[in-house]
Amino acid sequence: EVPNPNAESNTTTEQSSSQAASTVSSTPRTSEANATHAGPQTASGVSAQANEGVAGAKTREYSARISGNNGQARYAAAIADYTKQLQAKESAGDRTGAAFVEKSLGVLLRQNGQLRESRLHLANAVKAAHTLGLQELEGEAMAETALLEAAEGKKERAVQGLQAAIGILQNAKSSTVTRWQKELEKIANK
Repeated sequence: EVPNPNAESNTTTEQSSSQAASTVSSTPRTSEANATHAGPQTASGVSAQANEGVAGAKTREYSARISGNNGQARYAAAIADYTKQLQAKESAGDRTGAAFVEKSLGVLLRQNGQLRESRLHLANAVKAAHTLGLQELEGEAMAETALLEAAEGKKERAVQGLQAAIGILQNAKSSTVTRWQKELEKIANK
């Protein structure tokens, strides 16, 4: 099924492929931004959540888990789906939706080892989130960028990036601060 280009935005958070069996599943999470309704399921089986532009309300995010014997094929399908969603959001002038998709696409690309492309999408997400005043998205995208730095062996930059991201997330009263503090601890202690 093709994502709904009329939805205001899709938000997703990806988790490590080692965390799931050979399926793609969805787990609700909470985040700041806009009120929501259930979004479409993409061809790869990754669930997406669409927002309806009500400022200040809470949204639900869905975690995509991609693994199993055909994990690479699922990553490729998910990346293609998110690329289509991004094009649809940009065509519709949905800057908020595009920013959320950019972050999700950046995470998937990092997990798939496509680091240069990941950096581009995460940087776009950080910039758009900052411009739009979406602090939680900005902090999340910055934290994901720090994980990219760590994957490239740039420990000091990763630690600094996570510290900055945690500050933004704390200011936004994000429920993900603890997760990122644990990631910071893991990277700092390597």
